[in-house]
Parts: sequence; structure tokens; C-alpha cells
Amino acid sequence: MSTAAWTIVGVFVGAVLPVLAAVWTDHGAAKRADADRTERRATRLFDAKRTAFETFQSEARLLIDAAWDAKYEGPRASNLGEVLARDEETVRAHRLKFGDLTRALEAVRLYASPATMRAAGELHSAVETYTFGTDPADAPSAEAHAEAYDWACDFITSFATEARADLAR
Repeated sequence: MSTAAWTIVGVFVGAVLPVLAAVWTDHGAAKRADADRTERRATRLFDAKRTAFETFQSEARLLIDAAWDAKYEGPRASNLGEVLARDEETVRAHRLKFGDLTRALEAVRLYASPATMRAAGELHSAVETYTFGTDPADAPSAEAHAEAYDWACDFITSFATEARADLAR
């Protein structure tokens, strides 16, 4: 091959190699950017899921504890008119708070697996039953109040177990 041919080959190689290197570098950068984007999305999704689960569980716990306070402390008051007025106020406050729990359940529906959703639905029903379903006068003793409270809390534990498993996936 003549010197001129080698010169043309050299120019060709000198022009093509930098272009190939740039394409290769851009391709690698694009892959890294896609991986970073996917990781950020997964992180945002995990955080949103965790927040939804935490909010729902916290709202349920607050309502159950408020109902416990109202049910257990309510019958101890001496003035019946005071008890009835406080009960009416308490029920109104609990209904508003129950709306917060229902909104939190809707957020859980966006992210939860079927098993977690089932546990969330059961917890929601248990909170409604515990908060609004029984009259303190129906419970014969403090032990009956405690058993009802423990029953409602068991649903929180069940939901927490499913939510943890869901977050681990």
C-alpha cells in the first residue's frame, strides 16, 4: 500500500475513532442516567408507600386510643348531663377523625398489595366497630373494655405485619 493510502486510512481512523468513542460514552451516560432515574423513582415510590402506611396506622391508633379514653373515662363522670354532652362532642370529633382514617385508607389503596389492602380494610372496619359500635354501658367491666381495646389493637398489629412485608418487596 502506498503512503497516500496509509494517509487516507490514518485520517479515516483518526476521524472515526473519536466519533465512536463519543457515541460509546454517550451510550454509557444514558444507561447511567436511566438507572439513576429508575432508582430515584423506586425511592420516591417506597417513601410514598411508607408514608401512606404510617399515616393510616397512626390515624387508626389515634382513633382507637381516643375511643378508649372516651369509653373508659366517660362512664366514671358523676354528672349525667356532662357525660351526655361530652359523649355527643366526642362522637362528633371521632366522626371527623374517622374521615381522616378513610382518606388515609384511600392513599393505602394506591400502593398496597392485596394482602396489605385486606389487612387495611379489616383494620378500618375494626376501628369503626370499636369506635362507634358499642356503648360503654354495654361493657360490664373494665376488663371487657380492655378486651375490646386489645381486639382492635390486634388489627393494627396485623396491618403492620402485612405493611412491613409489602415494603420489603
